[in-house]
This record gives sequence, structure tokens and C-alpha cells, in this order.
Amino acid sequence: MMMPFLLVACVLLCAPAAASAQSTMKAVNLTDGLTDENEVTAPIYDTSRVIQALGQLGSADAVALLSRRYEEEDEDCRWATLKAMAYIGGDAAMQVVKSRGLTDEYVHARRLAEKIVQRR
Repeated sequence: MMMPFLLVACVLLCAPAAASAQSTMKAVNLTDGLTDENEVTAPIYDTSRVIQALGQLGSADAVALLSRRYEEEDEDCRWATLKAMAYIGGDAAMQVVKSRGLTDEYVHARRLAEKIVQRR
């Protein structure tokens, strides 16, 4: 079975530079229901790689999804979310960086947020 992040990579290779909302949703939907055969509840994908892929697609449609999930994510995924926001850009993405990233309890996420804000 092909790993989900490889499927996301295939979507990235096929997607145009300015990805559409449809491309973003395809990348998100690749993870739905994908689990290990022996453990129904254990996802077999690396969430941070999916987040990175969404950021590289560059679609502003991913901002709302990633923003909603931010507080529930672990440190690595929050860092990946901030990096994705930097790739996506725009006012909504910067608002997430400022409101969530600059106040994150994880020092590496805060430092990344500070760098993103300084460069904008």
C-alpha cells in the first residue's frame, strides 16, 4: 500500500503553482480513513508531512482548516502549521502566526513565529 504522504507528494507534483481549493481538499481527503490494518484507530500517516504539503500547495483555503486544528496538535504539527502559514501567506495566515504562534508554549514554535513576523 502506498503511504499517504507519497500520495500527497503526487498531488503536489501534479498541482499548479497556485493550487485551487479542489487540490487542497484532495490532499486533505487522502488522509481520511487511512489506518493500519491491525489497528483501526491508529493513523499510518505523519500529520506534520500532510500539513507541510498543504503549505506547499499554497492555497489560502487551507488556512481555516489548519487554524481550527492548531490547538489540538502536538509541538511538531504546530511548528509545521506555522511554516505552512508562511508558505501560504496573506492576512489570514499572518493572523494565525501572530495570534497563535507568538504565544505558543513551545519555544521553537514561538521562535519560528517571530522569524515569520520579522520577514513580513
